[in-house]
Amino acid sequence: MLKFQIRRNIRQRNIEIVNNNLGVFYLDYVRDIAQHMMKKYKTNDPFELAEYLNIKIMYEDLGKHINGFYQSCPKVKIIHINNKLGSEARRIVCAHELGHAVLHSKVNIIFVQKHTFCDKGKFERQAIIFAAELLIPNGLLLEHPDYSIDQIAALHNISLELLKHKYNI
Repeated sequence: MLKFQIRRNIRQRNIEIVNNNLGVFYLDYVRDIAQHMMKKYKTNDPFELAEYLNIKIMYEDLGKHINGFYQSCPKVKIIHINNKLGSEARRIVCAHELGHAVLHSKVNIIFVQKHTFCDKGKFERQAIIFAAELLIPNGLLLEHPDYSIDQIAALHNISLELLKHKYNI
């Protein structure tokens, strides 16, 4: 119900859309979902949000090249996080995978990659935008009008990539 209410509100405003070949996904829709969750659960902590949504977090050795992934089984939803990551990287990975859980819970990405021409990168971008919206306060750039985006990222110990996605830079 939530997704349809937000989608209806967004259609009333003429905003940028991204076609992901599985339907139209709105960039502001992704941001609105993250904002709604923060307001509803009164937190932007991805670990707390996962708990509210009954998504289990598992820490395991995923090797050098995988930071995390989301898995949906019939009765269990799991976010797997590489146990070799530091606390801030774990937080970012959890927020990103939570984005997949909320936005793409019904998408079988392996099927999409093997049997369609849909680009997996579109799903990744949506999850990154979700994570950025969740982890970075809205007025951050306005607080530092004379600083570059690199300086703001360093000052607040925020990933530069996330900051760029948050503000569409």
